[in-house]
Amino acid sequence: MTATADLLKALKLLESWRDDLRVVGPAAPEQIQASEEALGVVFPPSYRRFLAEVGAGSILGREIYGVVRDPLASGPPNVVWMNLDRRTAQLPKHLILVADLDDSSAFALDLAHQDNDRECQVVRIWPGEPPQTLVDSEIASSFGSFFLQLTLERIRVWAN
Repeated sequence: MTATADLLKALKLLESWRDDLRVVGPAAPEQIQASEEALGVVFPPSYRRFLAEVGAGSILGREIYGVVRDPLASGPPNVVWMNLDRRTAQLPKHLILVADLDDSSAFALDLAHQDNDRECQVVRIWPGEPPQTLVDSEIASSFGSFFLQLTLERIRVWAN
């Protein structure tokens, strides 16, 4: 399954949970482009599609960073603010935080590892760690795959 197909499958699964989502979006193409320019990167296609469909917000209790109305707004779920803030603590430019976890680790797009479709791995990182121990492991081969895994996990948790 492609990254975009995985993303669309996840979004379809979330349709029946619409009342439990807290999202700010969707984001307009010019907002997505402005966010990319602010970070000096180009987002992978499945993450761009997520931004265009959802924007950002809480997906059944797990916050996913993305594009918000005011790109200068501080705090989550603003992907620009989160990443510029973490860059002051030495987060490399090729890692784009998309979610923080309760144990101080985070999920990030690893733009240094892109495939032929410009999709990139999602990795678990430990912000603040030295470069040699910053990246823990690959979580998914693309944002779309990551979002589908996250959606299935959040539905299991939310349904119980």
